[in-house]
Amino acid sequence: MWTESDGDMAVPIVDQYPAQFPNLASISFDRGYWSVPNFEALHSREIQVILPKKGYKNKGEHERESADEFRQKRRRHAQVESCINGLEQHGGGRIRTRGGKAGFARSIGASVVATNLCRIGRVLMDRQRDAFRQAA
Repeated sequence: MWTESDGDMAVPIVDQYPAQFPNLASISFDRGYWSVPNFEALHSREIQVILPKKGYKNKGEHERESADEFRQKRRRHAQVESCINGLEQHGGGRIRTRGGKAGFARSIGASVVATNLCRIGRVLMDRQRDAFRQAA
């Protein structure tokens, strides 16, 4: 994963995840993962792959991407992007590869912990605010 591009990783990702997540019904990718070999390799899988095409779309591709199920699952992808943005806001955007792969993994882990602490703090503050409102 250190030297490959996004397009090279789509098929290995789809091969890896069903073993880790047996109830996985669909997986969504960004446009950067699109390539004809990826689409052909992933289209025949048991899992539904949401892979939007880059650039110009012919009529068949436009119909595939405008189908209700595709659009619904594509909208869920925004939640993933939101989580990635949260990681970037809490230290993930400043990660350097100092220390090689181990240092990179350590920095990512610290970013995840920071994001989770912020979420927990937000939940606790909301609970406290609700308790004050009910008491008043």
